[in-house]
Amino acid sequence: MNKISTKIAETDNLYMKAQGSGIIHNVSSGVGITGFRGISGYASTKGAIESLTRSLSLEFGGHGICFTLMHPPLTNTKSAAPLGIPVQAMADPQSVGRKLAGKILSTRPVITPNFQTSLYLLLARKFPGVVGKLFCKLTENAQLKPQK
Repeated sequence: MNKISTKIAETDNLYMKAQGSGIIHNVSSGVGITGFRGISGYASTKGAIESLTRSLSLEFGGHGICFTLMHPPLTNTKSAAPLGIPVQAMADPQSVGRKLAGKILSTRPVITPNFQTSLYLLLARKFPGVVGKLFCKLTENAQLKPQK
């Protein structure tokens, strides 16, 4: 992962440095901040994306190149299905995609589709352990509820 990410960044940045501008969006996840039971591999790669994006911003920001983190909310996708999170608690993927696509030219360090996701990220960054445990507990409770 380390060598691949570094090579991609170097290749893209040569072109963008030459033109004096560019935006690279990396997609992250709240679990990269808080962790989550059963997906440590995924969570750790998202944590790595967070750090890589911040580091590249520091390295190349003076060349007019912006690196951002796009943070979708918990979204109802195939990859989220095994987590056991109730569908009602997840966002519609098409809606999330449209909202993030509307922000494709944004150079803000962190881009979210809505206020709720921004608030969640604020809490997750301030209290990662607490938020991680809370989401695991809520998921566990939802799984224990009898289905109607």
